[in-house]
Parts: sequence; C-alpha cells; structure tokens
Amino acid sequence: MERVINTWTKQYKDSETETIKEMDFIMDWLQKHIPKNNNFFTKNSIIHGDFRIDNLIFHATDIKIVAVLDWELSTLGSPIADLTSFC
Repeated sequence: MERVINTWTKQYKDSETETIKEMDFIMDWLQKHIPKNNNFFTKNSIIHGDFRIDNLIFHATDIKIVAVLDWELSTLGSPIADLTSFC
C-alpha cells in the first residue's frame, strides 16, 4: 500500500496545475496512516489499477465475467487498492 500511495502522490504532484489544499491534506493524511503489519492491507498481489465495470466483458447468456481488460496500469500492491477504487 505504501508504494501505491507514493506512486499516486508523485503522479498527482507531477501533473498538478494549481494547489488544492484538500488534496495536500489527503496526501499528507495517507502518508501518516499507511497500514502496517496487517496481512489484508500489506499483502502483495497483482492489482489491476483501473478495475471498473467498463473494463469487464460479461458472458452473453450467463451472469458471469469472462474477461478483464485494460491491464496497462497493473502493478504489485495491496488487493484493497482495486476494491477501494472500484467502490
């Protein structure tokens, strides 16, 4: 989770065009509250990075997903990252 937060912070700062105090607050808060020693949050796995409904292909007649598309943002990180961005 620490690597993902650091990456998001750097990407935001690199593309920032104006200072938004709420974003600075959130980035600071996240840095101070990175989960430590909790398997659910710190376990490394493959994460998609852009998991959302329009990156899914559904079966034509059954209620199931048959493919997940758009993996160019995939990385190693906490599985909670995909869940939280999807929510």
